[in-house]
Amino acid sequence: MNAPQPPALDHPYATPPAPGATLEVAPGILWVRMPLPFALDHINLWLLAEADGWTLVDCGIGNAATRDLWTTHFGTTLRGLPLRKIVATHCHPDHLGNAAWLAARFDCRVAMSLGEFLAAHALIDARAASHAALPR
Repeated sequence: MNAPQPPALDHPYATPPAPGATLEVAPGILWVRMPLPFALDHINLWLLAEADGWTLVDCGIGNAATRDLWTTHFGTTLRGLPLRKIVATHCHPDHLGNAAWLAARFDCRVAMSLGEFLAAHALIDARAASHAALPR
């Protein structure tokens, strides 16, 4: 088989933002990169500027390192403006892990599809069930 090779990816930015930093990729759209503690070592998140705050697309994994970076962003990147909306694209823990923590801090809602919401709860319930004591 001699299938044609796809063209090489063209990355418009030579270097991604460092942890705790952002990169404006279009007017009012900030690229935030958060570390992950496994083989896929980062996740890309997005902040969308609103008139009175920000919309966040995905949240990063719910661990102390990511929350420390978010705390830095609260004082710098967000420029004193609150998160108004959080959009979780899907139920993986690196996309949804800090949703409840961020939503509680900014008193905002988390939006996600019903299917992803139910999948997230099924995963959480399965994890909780795996730790439950079995009857003797």
